[in-house]
Amino acid sequence: MEQPKCQICGRALENLDSINRGIGPECLTKRERFLAAGGSNVEEIESLALCGDPNVTRWIPWIWGAIGKGRQGDVDRFIEAARRARQASALPAAA
Repeated sequence: MEQPKCQICGRALENLDSINRGIGPECLTKRERFLAAGGSNVEEIESLALCGDPNVTRWIPWIWGAIGKGRQGDVDRFIEAARRARQASALPAAA
């Protein structure tokens, strides 16, 4: 069986809490800090990921990747792009 890896940095996860969460302890702290700085939180990102619209969900891996690389500006841009895509998907179709 393949060793579970952190969703943010890709390192092997060893402790059961980290495995269940999918994120190691350092990246958990980093994720919270980056999302808060971008005016977001884990609950918002999870709701974006679960919305089912591929125009929205495509931004989620980009957000995690930007956090992993320590790029706050990219995190902010990708969160905003996902929000705009969700708003666009909620608009009624033009007649």
